[in-house]
Amino acid sequence: MNDGENKHDNFDKKEIRDFLGKQLQEVYDKGFPNLKYAEEQLEEWKIRVEIAKKGEALRGMFEELGWDEHDVSDHIKYNPKTYFCFVGTEDEHQQYIKSLEDSKENKE
Repeated sequence: MNDGENKHDNFDKKEIRDFLGKQLQEVYDKGFPNLKYAEEQLEEWKIRVEIAKKGEALRGMFEELGWDEHDVSDHIKYNPKTYFCFVGTEDEHQQYIKSLEDSKENKE
């Protein structure tokens, strides 16, 4: 059985045909995405990298200040458009939760 290595032997510009065929196969083997789609994905990943850099910078500031983020969505009236976490130490977080509970008790 022929292994197909010499498929262009009887045609002109054999070396160019072999080269182009091998290059195209390499592209196919790597997924051959649509160029427009690949470019859109690249732009999306550039945005994700920038977001990740911002997150890392914020984490660095938190660490430097000795703070952490604390989810308090279960303790307040939650609005997804305006919600943000409590930033501070665990003790401060507990103090804030206690103040919310005390305020709730005073209203009842």
